Amino acid sequence: MGALRHAVLPLCVLAHLAAIAVFALHGKEAMADTLEWPRATAALTPIERHLLGAGLVFHVLLAVNDVAAIWVENAHYRGMATLLEFILYAGDLADAVYENGLLEGSG
Repeated sequence: MGALRHAVLPLCVLAHLAAIAVFALHGKEAMADTLEWPRATAALTPIERHLLGAGLVFHVLLAVNDVAAIWVENAHYRGMATLLEFILYAGDLADAVYENGLLEGSG
């Protein structure tokens, strides 16, 4: 589990810190532009602002969880933190594939 502690989880922490920095330095609108979301309107609706704020909270909590997994001497905790990251990124990938129509046949 040395790879989790020294490579995988620190990369996840950096990814979360980058997202937090975009929120902190540029605001929710900049994160919406980064995500190209929403596509239909220029201004964020109240629910979109709320969902982006909830996304910020997820990044903060996952960053704290990953740092704790790096420092705590428990391989099971590291494995669960890594699984949580895997679920997050797998869900994001599945959504991207669905939204971009990559599941449809090309012929």
